[in-house]
Amino acid sequence: MTPQKLQKEFAETYTQAEKEEALSKTAEIVRKYSDEMVKRWNEEIDTLLVYAGLFSAILTAFNVQSYLLLQPPATPDPTLAVLQQISLQLNSFSVNPPFVNSTQHAIIPSIPPTPEAESWAVALNTLWFSALICSLASASCGILIKQW
Repeated sequence: MTPQKLQKEFAETYTQAEKEEALSKTAEIVRKYSDEMVKRWNEEIDTLLVYAGLFSAILTAFNVQSYLLLQPPATPDPTLAVLQQISLQLNSFSVNPPFVNSTQHAIIPSIPPTPEAESWAVALNTLWFSALICSLASASCGILIKQW
């Protein structure tokens, strides 16, 4: 059968009132299905936003703790180093009248190299921060979709 024959048969078989009734029933079914689908999606987005928020909060706590691993260890107090040097110099004095000699060399200021974070700490922090970024991005997408 060709589409023209089907259209002609449909026009001859059904009255205008029957066509309108079928169309309104179909529209009602489609509207009901669409409303249920939108409601379900809305509830799913709400659930995902709660999950993303909780997950981000937990990740933030882990990020705070693991970020401390990237900080260099506390440097020794420079005052303590100077006092140790003075003590060494005082202990090394030899008194030969009229001279007082010290065998300890003068203080040579040295700049300690800045310690680098260990590679496992960098990798761990990279993973934690990547997870936090992904979680916040998904929450942002959920909010944008919900507002749309």
